[in-house]
Amino acid sequence: MARRRRKRGGRGQGRAPGAGEDANPNDAASVEADGAGEGEAHVAESSAEAKSESADGFGEQGDLLAGLMDEGPVADSGEASVEEGAEDAPDGVADAEEGRAADTEAEAEPEPATPALDPRVAEAEGLREAGEFATACQLLEEAVAEHPQAPAPRLALARTLEMLGQFDRALAELEVAAECGAEGLALHLTEASIHSAAARFDQAAAALDRAARIDEQNLDVRAALGVLSYRRGLYEDAAERLRWVCEKAPEHEVAHIYRGEALNRIGRVDEALEVLHRAVELDPGQGRAWQTLGVLYDKKGMPEEASEMYRRSREAGR
Repeated sequence: MARRRRKRGGRGQGRAPGAGEDANPNDAASVEADGAGEGEAHVAESSAEAKSESADGFGEQGDLLAGLMDEGPVADSGEASVEEGAEDAPDGVADAEEGRAADTEAEAEPEPATPALDPRVAEAEGLREAGEFATACQLLEEAVAEHPQAPAPRLALARTLEMLGQFDRALAELEVAAECGAEGLALHLTEASIHSAAARFDQAAAALDRAARIDEQNLDVRAALGVLSYRRGLYEDAAERLRWVCEKAPEHEVAHIYRGEALNRIGRVDEALEVLHRAVELDPGQGRAWQTLGVLYDKKGMPEEASEMYRRSREAGR
């Protein structure tokens, strides 16, 4: 996305799953279920998993967002001083000088600045994680209306609109955020996530290429490339890309979930079991990962273990 800056006077400059975030590959075909009779009967509830298919899977760059905030114009402060000896001046002269001093103070009063980080952005993130996308959207729309030149609320709004499936509107908000000064990894990763969720894979790849030119070794960039390969059905490539991320960042939930799913697709059952057990250790609420674990245990002919995984999947979906 080409960034266009809007000229504004006195704009100050002021930290992301990441990721958090997108952790369930629901946009691809459903998990294989060879011998998984019970798995088919207990497909993870989509309402609980919908929140995972989001920009968070591409690393929510919270630290970067704080640095992108628009602090707004601040005028130079100053106070008018009364000339020495004015206290002895005639009443009319003193009154006039007092009036001029008051006018000077009024002119020097700075305009209210945009907060370094609108607390509604963090509040909306919590709402998104709880699956309350509409409420988060409303909160961010209020923040945008109050501070239209601040890019962070618009970036957060774009991610929330993506979760609601409003991809074109999300991209429109992202474009305005770029005009307001948003740039860097946060902008490109969000754009890639929106395009990927909308199955516009070429556009997503182009956005990730721009992100990689900024920081090729960034964990969220590398994870996003792996997730994109998974969504395109390139499971071998996805598993290899995400292996690197999992080794570098054992706490990267998204990388573990998508790698486990990719390994399942290419028949590497034991590896998939290990990786997905790590994923649910990181987030026990990932119903999709529990579901796939059930399928994997069914493939190994371990019905009791499979049944327990399906039960955990149903609990996570409530």
